[in-house]
Amino acid sequence: TDDEEIYWNAKRFADRGKPFNSEATGNLFLGLNYRMTEIEAAIGRVQLKKLSGIVEKRRGLVASLEERMADLEAVHLGKVIEGARPSYWFLLIRVEDEKLSVSKDEYAEAVAAEGMPVAARYDFLMYETPWIRDRQTYGQSGCPWTCPLYGREIEYEGSCPGAREAIEHHMVLHLHEGFGEQEIEDIASALQKVERHYRWWDAE
Repeated sequence: TDDEEIYWNAKRFADRGKPFNSEATGNLFLGLNYRMTEIEAAIGRVQLKKLSGIVEKRRGLVASLEERMADLEAVHLGKVIEGARPSYWFLLIRVEDEKLSVSKDEYAEAVAAEGMPVAARYDFLMYETPWIRDRQTYGQSGCPWTCPLYGREIEYEGSCPGAREAIEHHMVLHLHEGFGEQEIEDIASALQKVERHYRWWDAE
């Protein structure tokens, strides 16, 4: 195309509506996930053969970290529902901020300042994104909210209150299968150090 706007919208649509050439901070509209190159696909086919080992390594790292966190009172691993076996793209750590003299966000910042790969939150709820909130999906069709083929109106807003609560009470630890016992020990030590510093009963 020789149309600049069409070019950028096509590029955005091919990568889930990403805001290329835009000052927006989030996806602009609904899009597909057509961003994989041929070389990436070839590498991916090889990596898939390693997937089960990668997942098991991550599970082992989490189990090791959980053991080292056993004596902590203000932080613990997020709940795993019965029957589930997480693959741990990242790890959620529950922060009981009522047991700290600071907020969860401040606690996470302090752990990150120790050099650990943590963030205060992974704040992403689908129905809060602009392209869902403003219904920027399939052109002007109204789908899926008022799709004439479906026969009823759909409302997504506020449908996951538990997810919002989880975001507010958990911080994120970025995990990699290349970690070893030393990295897990460092993470546990940072959690312990920051908890000791911010225990509410020591602050009174």
